[in-house]
Amino acid sequence: MNASKLLAAVIGFVLLGWLISGQFLRSESESVIDAEKINSAMIRVRAVRSRAQATEIQIVASGKSQAKRSVKVRAEVSGKVIALPRDKGELISTGDLLCKISSEDRQEQLAEAKATVEYRRLNYEGILKLSKQGFQGKVEIASAKANLMKAQSEYKRRQLALADLGILAPFDGIVQARPVDIGDFLQRGDVCAEILDPDPMLVVASVTQNELSGLELGGAASAVFANGEVHSGMISYISHASDSSTRTYRIEVQIDNPEFKLRDGLSAQLSLPGPRLMAHKTSPALLSLDDGGVVGVKIVNKESIVAFLAVEIAKDTQDGVWLSGLPNSINLITLGQEMVFPGQQVVAVFDDSEAAGGLLGGAE
Repeated sequence: MNASKLLAAVIGFVLLGWLISGQFLRSESESVIDAEKINSAMIRVRAVRSRAQATEIQIVASGKSQAKRSVKVRAEVSGKVIALPRDKGELISTGDLLCKISSEDRQEQLAEAKATVEYRRLNYEGILKLSKQGFQGKVEIASAKANLMKAQSEYKRRQLALADLGILAPFDGIVQARPVDIGDFLQRGDVCAEILDPDPMLVVASVTQNELSGLELGGAASAVFANGEVHSGMISYISHASDSSTRTYRIEVQIDNPEFKLRDGLSAQLSLPGPRLMAHKTSPALLSLDDGGVVGVKIVNKESIVAFLAVEIAKDTQDGVWLSGLPNSINLITLGQEMVFPGQQVVAVFDDSEAAGGLLGGAE
């Protein structure tokens, strides 16, 4: 009886072990099947391994031409305008007469001042002689000397007033404006003419603080004007303080303009030498926007998870765009990026062919 019970117990344990092992095998098999289902359900994307390359960035800035010098020539004395030898738009040279003011009685005033100087000089010399004889003291001598100096100063002022009747051009240039006419009365400080110096011509623009690092005084630059003309020049000025409202920095590019062909106020696009930086070259079609409107690209990380990385367009060329602000090495999604979202797990199929490398410039 005991043998029968022992045999039954052994058979029961065997059956129980068989059932348990079958359940484990079924669970393992089902897990494999489920994993295969999950893998087959994941979206496949095509990607390339892109590496950043050093590249020179060309800074493009919108600007306008501006004469290097523009001056409003003003009257130094008051009087009626009796001559205007130069009209608006005329070329002028240094020293050319722009306005002539009537002398009125200034010649007589000059003669009177001259006579006063002579009288004060004779008086001063007479007092000096008397002082040697003991008839004049130091006070009289000092007073006579002061009167002489005052008369000489007035005579000099009268001479300058006569000389200032002719208002002359301070430099070579063009008469930009002439707000007076013959017969007008000019007060001291009124504008006789506005002249500008168009050679060299400046092209002024503004750049950001990030673009300053590649700019140097004397650096080469070029300007493309609205009519298609291209002129070469050099950087002649870089501001040390930013504009309080735009936080940008003023730069000036100097362009030779000996024939005065370039005019003040023309729109132009400046091309400036920028810094060297590490960037990825790719097709602009791979750029996308996140929910906040930020420009970026989608990549696949080591865990096959999609991520969105914001970028800056460092350079835009005919064969692609150069993107900065990225790690030196990324797995860039090139096909299917519009079908996936950040945080999603995908199956990445890498295309490291020559065609992909040509597209990215830095892929290997």
